Amino acid sequence: MMNLNGLLRQHRSLKSTKQLLSFILSTLLLLFLMLIFAHTSYADDIDQQHKHVLITFKHSIDTQLIESHGGQIDHEIPMFQMVSATLPISDIPALKNNPDIATITEDDEVSLAGQTEDEGIAQMLPQRSNYPLTGKGVRVAVIDTGVDKSHPDLHIAGGTNILNSSDPSDYQDDNGHGTEVAGVIGAQDNSIGVVGVAPNVELYAVKALDAYGVGHISDMIAAISWCIHHNIDIMNFSFSSPDANTYLQQAIQMAAQKGILMVGAAGNSGSPNADTVEYPAKYNEVIAVGAVDNTLKRADFSGAGNTLEVTAPGVNIRTTARNKSYSTVSGTSFSTPMVSGLLALYKEAYPADTAAQIRNQLDTHVRDLGTKGRDALYGYGLPLAPSVKATSLNGGFLDISDGYWAKRAIDQLTQRTIISGYQDHYFQPEAVVTRAQSVAMIGRALQWDGTLRPTPFNDVASSNFASGYIMTAMQKGMVKGFSNGTFQPDKPLTRGESALLLSRAYTFPVYKTTAFTDVPAGELAQAVETLSRAGIIEGYKDHTFKPYNKVTRAEFASLLARILDKTES
Repeated sequence: MMNLNGLLRQHRSLKSTKQLLSFILSTLLLLFLMLIFAHTSYADDIDQQHKHVLITFKHSIDTQLIESHGGQIDHEIPMFQMVSATLPISDIPALKNNPDIATITEDDEVSLAGQTEDEGIAQMLPQRSNYPLTGKGVRVAVIDTGVDKSHPDLHIAGGTNILNSSDPSDYQDDNGHGTEVAGVIGAQDNSIGVVGVAPNVELYAVKALDAYGVGHISDMIAAISWCIHHNIDIMNFSFSSPDANTYLQQAIQMAAQKGILMVGAAGNSGSPNADTVEYPAKYNEVIAVGAVDNTLKRADFSGAGNTLEVTAPGVNIRTTARNKSYSTVSGTSFSTPMVSGLLALYKEAYPADTAAQIRNQLDTHVRDLGTKGRDALYGYGLPLAPSVKATSLNGGFLDISDGYWAKRAIDQLTQRTIISGYQDHYFQPEAVVTRAQSVAMIGRALQWDGTLRPTPFNDVASSNFASGYIMTAMQKGMVKGFSNGTFQPDKPLTRGESALLLSRAYTFPVYKTTAFTDVPAGELAQAVETLSRAGIIEGYKDHTFKPYNKVTRAEFASLLARILDKTES
C-alpha cells in the first residue's frame, strides 16, 4: 500500500507530465497556425503582385512577348487574336504601351449560379412511358465543373477540360455541380436512379470551372469555341457573373450565328422589385431561365427582370451526384438544364427548324404564370414539351389530309428540310408566306450559305432566321429591298414577287411578253410568262394573273416543288 508522501510525489509527477504535454501541443499548434498564416500572407502577396488579364493583339498572337514580361499563358483564343495570362502587375503599363498590343483587360471571374439545397420534370412533360421524344441525336454541352464519367445513370458522349491543356480528356467532376446539371438534362431511363428530361441526348462535358466552382471569362470563351468547333446543338450555362464582358458577348454571338441554342441561369440573387438577371443569361442570344417551386410559384432566390425569358422547376430537384450517388438540389443552376433538355426534345421533334424557330416554339408553347404575357418574374411562363400530337412519326401534318391538293409538294419539301411546320405539327397551309420565308426556302433548295450574319437592311438583324439567305440573295442580285433601306421580311409575298424571285433563281427559256391582261410590261411580264410557259405558274380563267394577290404557304410550296421536279429530273 502506498503512503501519503508517495501519492503526493506521483501526483506532482503526473502534473509535470501533463504540463509538459500541454506545452508541446500548444507549441505545435502555434507553429501550425504560423505556417498557415505565413502561407496565406504569401499567397495574398502573390495575388497582389499578379493579375489575370485578357490581352488582344493588333496583328497576331505573340506569346513570347508576354513571357518576356514574366507572364504565364493560360489560354490562346485565336478567334479574337487573344490570350489570357497571369501577368506581374508592374509589367502591365509597359505592355499596354507596346505597339503590338491592342487591349489589356481584367479576366473577370465567373462562378456557379449556386445551389441552395424531384418533382419538376413532371410539370413540363407528359407521362414518360407514353412519350416518344428522348432527345436522341441532339448534342448538348454542359459547360460546368465536369461530369462524373463513372456514374451508372449518365452516358457521356465526349468532352474536354478547358482548365488542363496537358490532358483535355480529363473532364472528371471534382466539385459535383456539373454532374448534378448533367443528370437533370440527360439521366438515362434505365430503371435505376432518376430520369432526365432528355434521357437519350448526346451529353458533352466541358470542364471550365474548377473544384471551387470558379473560372474566368477566358475559360468560358474557350469553352464556347470548343462547342462551335464540335457542332454542339445546345449549350447549358449554369454559371453567372454580375458583370457584362464584351469578348464573352462576342463569343456568344458567334455561337448564335452558327445556330447554337444557349440557355443560361438567371442567377440566385433575385428580387421581385429589381433587375437581377445575371450574365451571360442577360445577353439577347441566351435564353434566361428563372426558377419556380413545385406549386409553380417563383422561387424567392430566382433572378428577375425584363430579360427573363422562361421559368422552370428549380426547387428540390432530384438528380445525379458525384461518386455514383444522387442528391436533391435547388437553384436556377438546375432550372436551366430543365430548359436545355426541353430544347433537345424540340430539336428532335423539328429537325428542320432553325434555332430561332425552336426558340420561338419554346416561348409560345408555355403555361402562362404571373401577369398575362411576358413579365419580369416568370418571363413567358413555364415551357412545355412538344405535345404527343406534334411528334407523330409518320412525317405528316395534322392539318394536311391525304387528299389535300398540295400534300405531295409539302411532303417533298419537308423531307428535304426546305420547309417545316409549326408547333403541334400543324403546317398552316392557308397562312401567307412572308418575303423572308420565301427567300429562305429558295436558299435551302439551292443549298446556299444560310449562316446568320449582318445584312445592309435595317430591319433584318443578324439574328433573323433568314438573314444569311437574304444576304446571299442580295449578293446574287435577286433582291434589292426598298428605297428606305428596309427589306420588310415579314411582309406577305405577292404572286408577282414570287414570279420575280423564282425566275431569278432558276433558268428557263425566256419569253418577254405576256397575254395576262393585268401584268405590266417589263421584267414582271417576262418572269410571269417564262414561268407560265415552263408549266410552273398559272393564271385565272379571265386571263388575269392577279400579281398583287398574296401567296399562301401551300401555293409557294407547290411552285417550288414544280421547279425542283423540272430542274432536277
